[in-house]
Amino acid sequence: MISRLRLPLVLWFLALLLVLGGCATAPPKAGTGQELTELLVYRESLLAMPIEEQSKAYQAAVQELELRRDDPARLRLAMILSLPRAPWRDDVRLLSLLEDIEPDAGSGSARRALAQLIRSLILYQQRLLREDRKRMAAEQQQAVREEHQRMLAERQRLLQFEQRRADDLQQKLDALLHIDRTMRRKGR
Repeated sequence: MISRLRLPLVLWFLALLLVLGGCATAPPKAGTGQELTELLVYRESLLAMPIEEQSKAYQAAVQELELRRDDPARLRLAMILSLPRAPWRDDVRLLSLLEDIEPDAGSGSARRALAQLIRSLILYQQRLLREDRKRMAAEQQQAVREEHQRMLAERQRLLQFEQRRADDLQQKLDALLHIDRTMRRKGR
């Protein structure tokens, strides 16, 4: 079974295969297999970069998109926005960018297919995050319940101990009172 951490890498690899395979069978409209391969290689190189270089690449991609509002610029920025644990990661903006890529293109568009694949991966990651948050919340609630039960059991144990101690003291007091009454009767 593939671990949850490796699953996005496997999905990106499958994306590459689908895109390259789709480019070979569908008539290329906009976005060639070569262009998409370069984009996927670019994303892999981004993953290997230190965060400072990734930040520079992000700034450059934002500027490029401001200058040229075309699909290759959108896809390049989408690749950077999809980086895991990046401080600039913005899934809402990413999904919006992906919707703007060849919105009128049919299934023959390799760019559109890549955009849809990235969108599916992001939505899948968001679903995993929601499930993890729910699981963690449930685990926290369970831990709180268990701690509450433990504290309740400890209080009950302490209460029983104090009750036994109070009973012992009451028996001793009763015994002393009995002795005192007995001594007073004998003294009279």
